[in-house]
Parts: sequence; C-alpha cells; structure tokens
Amino acid sequence: MNKIQKFKENCNNKILERITSDIEKGNCADPQKKLEELNKNALLAEKQKTASKIQDLDNKMNDFKRQVNEILDKEDAYEKGLEEQEKIKECKEKKATDDLIRKQQEAARMLLDDMTNLNRQDNEYSLREKAIKRQMKSMMDDVKKKIADKRSGLVSKIQRMKTIHDLEQKKAAHRLLDMKKQFGKQIGDLSKKGNPNVCFNLMDQHSIDNYCDHTFKSGDFNLDCKSHKNFCYLCCDHEVGSFDHENLECCYNRCEAVNAKRSMSGSQCNGFLESYHLPDVVTSVASTTNCAGGNCANNSAIAAQANNLFN
Repeated sequence: MNKIQKFKENCNNKILERITSDIEKGNCADPQKKLEELNKNALLAEKQKTASKIQDLDNKMNDFKRQVNEILDKEDAYEKGLEEQEKIKECKEKKATDDLIRKQQEAARMLLDDMTNLNRQDNEYSLREKAIKRQMKSMMDDVKKKIADKRSGLVSKIQRMKTIHDLEQKKAAHRLLDMKKQFGKQIGDLSKKGNPNVCFNLMDQHSIDNYCDHTFKSGDFNLDCKSHKNFCYLCCDHEVGSFDHENLECCYNRCEAVNAKRSMSGSQCNGFLESYHLPDVVTSVASTTNCAGGNCANNSAIAAQANNLFN
C-alpha cells in the first residue's frame, strides 16, 4: 500500500510539473484535457508494469514449482537408492550369518565325531591293555611254575618270602580299608555297572557265545571272551567297569575262586559282595551233576535269563 501511495504521489508530481512547464511555455491547450490524458497514460503505463510484474511472478512460480518437482524427484530417487542399498546390505549380512552358522555347525559336528572316535579308541585301548596284562600275567605264572619246577630246593624259601610279602600286603590293605570303610560301600554302589553274577554262572559254551557276541563286537575280544580261561575276566571288565578298581580286582579274585572251585578268602572283598548281593561262598557250576541244594536250578535260571537278554 505504501508503494502504491508513493507511486500515485510521484505521478501527481510529474503531472503538475508538466502542466507548469506547459503554462510557462505558453501552451494554450486545455489543462483539464491535458490532465486527463496524462492520467490515462499513467494508468496505462501502470497497467503494463503490473501485468509485467504478474507475468514475472507467474514465471517465478512456475520455475519454483519445477524446482520443487525436481527436488522431490531427486529425493524419491535417493530414497529408492538408499532402500536398494539397504536391501543389498541386509542380503549380504544374512548370507554371512548363514555361512557363519553353517561353519559353526560343521565345526561342532566334526568335534563331536572326533570326540566319539577318541572315546571309542580309548575304550578299545583299555580293553586291549587289560587283555595284554592278563596274558603277561599268565605267561609270568607259567615262567614261575617252570622256574619252581627247576628249582625245587628253593620252594620253601620262596613260599616263606611270598607269605611275608602277602602279610605285608594284607596289612597295607587293612590300613587302606580302615581309611575307606566310611565310604567304601558308597563308592561300590556308584561304580556298579551291570550284573557280575552272570560272569560266575554262565558256564555252558552256548550261553558264553551269546554273551560275547552281544557284548564284544571286535573280533579279537570276541574270540578271547569265548575262551573259558578268559571269559570271566572280560565279563568282569564289562559288568563292573574299569573305574571301580577295587571291585574289579575282587571280581577277578572271584573268577580265580570259581576256576579253582574254592571259596573266596579274606574280608577285602566284603564290600564287593554286598554291593552286588553275591554270596561269599563260590559254588562251581561247571558240571550240573555236582549241584546241591537247588543251586543248579538257580544257575540255570541265571543262564536262561542271560540268554534271553542276548538273543
């Protein structure tokens, strides 16, 4: 409004200046007509100027709209580019994660396989080591017997030395038993693995073969197990377990007692007998004609039960 008011004032001033100039020059034209003509020319010039400004304003508006549309188009393209990059990034990260999971699963599987193989090898080595030790013990017994036969004069002296040595061992064993008597039976219960009674009652070859075929898959152990000489010891290894050394040794002693057709001596194995509910008197079942008091029926029932488990 101020600009329009100022513009009108300027126009009026210019009109007055022209009228004054014409009067001074002696121009006799009608001042009223001259004033109307000047107003008409001024209005026409003002309309042209306003139209030009409006056209400029429209041009600027159109140019502004075009720039706004370009900016919006660029923004849409930028957003699409960012979205595409994010999708590509997520795809790569997902692929990397899947590859990492797959590698970790493969590594875990390989580790489990290695541990399984190692455990199997350890078990086979333990069984082989025990078999070799028994063979070595048997060979040493044969050597001792041959030496005893050749040196019959030294039998008494060797027997005395052995008796003294056994007494010392028994004393040491008693001292150990005194320290362990509070928890010996608990250890025996925890270390039980199977039914060692089977080892002392399976005497017919058919039952022994069934037990060995079911228990030992390895060819060497299977053949050793089927031997009457080795069956009871291998059976003890399987039923008692190598962890329980004391009960395993008592199981070996009972095997020797069964083979010798005698009772177990000493009280070192009372915990073993109580843990597995075994009688302290060993009755040989090698021949059914020597059974007494129903023992044959009991042993036959145990053998039949073992056959049913392995058949």
